[in-house]
Amino acid sequence: MSRVSRSISALVAAYILFIGAPPTHSSELNLPDIGTDANVTISLDDEYRLGSMAMREIRNQGQVLEDPEVSEYLNNMGNRLASFTQSPTQKFQFFLVKEGEINAFALPGGFIGINAGLLLATHNESELAGVIAHEISHVTQRHFAHAIAAQSRNNVVSTAALLASIMLGASGSPDAAIAGISAAQSIALNNQMSFSRDNESDADNVGIRLVSRAGYDPNGMWQFFEVLQQEHGTVAESDIPSILRSHPVTIERIAETRSRAKSIEVPNIPDSTTYEMMRERIRVLMTPASESPLQYYQDRTLDEKSRDIPRLYGKALAHIYANQSTAAILILSNLQAQHPT
Repeated sequence: MSRVSRSISALVAAYILFIGAPPTHSSELNLPDIGTDANVTISLDDEYRLGSMAMREIRNQGQVLEDPEVSEYLNNMGNRLASFTQSPTQKFQFFLVKEGEINAFALPGGFIGINAGLLLATHNESELAGVIAHEISHVTQRHFAHAIAAQSRNNVVSTAALLASIMLGASGSPDAAIAGISAAQSIALNNQMSFSRDNESDADNVGIRLVSRAGYDPNGMWQFFEVLQQEHGTVAESDIPSILRSHPVTIERIAETRSRAKSIEVPNIPDSTTYEMMRERIRVLMTPASESPLQYYQDRTLDEKSRDIPRLYGKALAHIYANQSTAAILILSNLQAQHPT
């Protein structure tokens, strides 16, 4: 479990344990009965406060890639997708997590994290749009509120264990805190699985419509699922990436998503150059300090006369981070001359 996942779990647990009488905010939503206590409610304001808590913790850990160009790209794409939801007042914030593992997650309140490893694993912009639309749908469908309603009544024991873990961590025993969180999550796992499958199907169904309405290829969603299954379908359980643990991919799920995509008219829109350039930018920014980002581009024998604009852009950035400004300026000057607009 990553540090980000541990922090989120702990904050959620603390909130769940202390849910008392139903809130009285104007944005209160009475959740329909889907197998949990329908009288338990959580307001949109409360969701935002909880998401803000988790977001502050993630930032304090230094897990957010604070790059203005990457942030602008993700938020432009995310808000473009979100504009087609039926929740026009819901605000979103999209951010890149400095982790190489393939994963994405939605926090309550509209905070959506995309791991650098996931973005680099996508083959085209529509695959990335499919992932982001799926996470947006978790927020707009109030899946987190339903989960809190379920856990606050059915998982009191595991929630209490999580709260104890928080207290242990605060008192200077992080190892005990981590162990407690892991144990508590194991207790709750069986209760969460069937609930999670329903949520995943719902988010797929809503998300694929957002993808199409925003002008992306809806086939990108099931194609990325298929890539994940092919690459990780036979690995040992301990090696399963986080995205497959939190977003289980099955043959049935791929087939259902493919079927939905076939019923939607596919737009013929090529990937934006910005998508390709951001992939290269993230590749360079995520290079470990002990390695040289130039090695990746040198292994691909990319010359300065190539028409591969994104790769040349990435190579120029790699030269900058290697303190080779002259080489970087040469590449960028050639690019500007070839593409003045």
